[in-house]
Amino acid sequence: MVPGLAQPFFRRLKFSLGLRWPLGVALAAGTLLLAGLAADRAAAQALPAPVVQQLPIDAPTRVLFVGTTPGRLGVKEPFEVVVLADGSAQPLSPARRAQSRTIIQEHAKTIRQRGGEVALYMTPVYVPPHRQARPDNLGMTARHYIEVGNEIRALVIPVALAFDEAYRRRPNIALHADFDGTHPSLLGTYLAACVTYSSLYERPCKGNPYDYHGRIKADDAAYLQEVGDEVVGRFFQRQVRP
Repeated sequence: MVPGLAQPFFRRLKFSLGLRWPLGVALAAGTLLLAGLAADRAAAQALPAPVVQQLPIDAPTRVLFVGTTPGRLGVKEPFEVVVLADGSAQPLSPARRAQSRTIIQEHAKTIRQRGGEVALYMTPVYVPPHRQARPDNLGMTARHYIEVGNEIRALVIPVALAFDEAYRRRPNIALHADFDGTHPSLLGTYLAACVTYSSLYERPCKGNPYDYHGRIKADDAAYLQEVGDEVVGRFFQRQVRP
């Protein structure tokens, strides 16, 4: 892995303490959500193909991750790649999708005027106990990012699809914080880093030794690396270079 890429993801992690949902309530919510997942995954499989398959930059070293309201950073050298990430709620209604599309287009224009490339971070969808967790969120989220990415010819990083695949294979894995169902857990952040790395650099995460100072078990790291690499390869219809 490119030195320094994954480490900032973990160094910036701050977990808030919160009350857990009672087990029975959480299981009931999860059961209701799972009832619609098969149809939602079928809808996600019918998504348009991403137009941009790779960045026109080989192994960028200046990569910036920001929300869609980045503001002024006070840096002198332009970033080679700027990854824009929006909130999980933005793709879930026509009004919010329109707002998100407009903001992304505006920032993409600014980024390119300064010589940078644009990538879009497909934010993971809500899961229980979040009150907006719905079976159709994945399809709406993936379609929104792919369509906007194709319109502005930006690389789309399929993090939401990787989360869904990881949950499909191991339903009990904890990729989200259990107190809100929206923020990523340590394992979720690790998976997101793997997907981002493979998408930007066209290289696999498989075999990467980074384990956040021993806090990520070897089997969990291997599993998340495998899922990330497979989802990226399938999404871009390409083989990730060794």
